[in-house]
Amino acid sequence: VNAALLFGLSESVRSALSSDSLLPGQLVSMLWSLTQLGLAPSPLLSEALSKVAREVEKYSPRDLAELLWVCAAAEGCSYATFRSLLRHAVKTMVKKDSEGRSVVVAGAQELSVAVWASAVAGVRDE
Repeated sequence: VNAALLFGLSESVRSALSSDSLLPGQLVSMLWSLTQLGLAPSPLLSEALSKVAREVEKYSPRDLAELLWVCAAAEGCSYATFRSLLRHAVKTMVKKDSEGRSVVVAGAQELSVAVWASAVAGVRDE
C-alpha cells in the first residue's frame, strides 16, 4: 500500500475529526478501515476515541460494537479505554423494561462482535 496515500487518508480523517463533519457511523467505519490497513495504532486512534468518549450517547449499539472491535484489533487502545467503551456499549445494548428487568435491545451481530472483542481484549469479569 502506498505510504503517501495512507498518510493522506489519515490526515483526511484527522481533519474530519477536528471539523466535526463525520456522523458517528462514518467515524466508526473510518476507524475500522484504518485498523484493517494497520494504521489504527496511532495518535489518530487516540484522538478519535477521545471524541467518542465525549459524545458516546450519539453512538448506536452497532457503532459501539464496532468500536470495541477496533479497540481489540488495534494495538494502542488501552485496557481502560476498552473497558469504558464496553460499559457504554452494555448500557446501549441492554435496557430495563417497565418492571425493571433487563432486556437485550441489540441484535445478534452487535452482541457477537462485543463478546469477541471482549475476549480478545482479555475481559473476563464483565
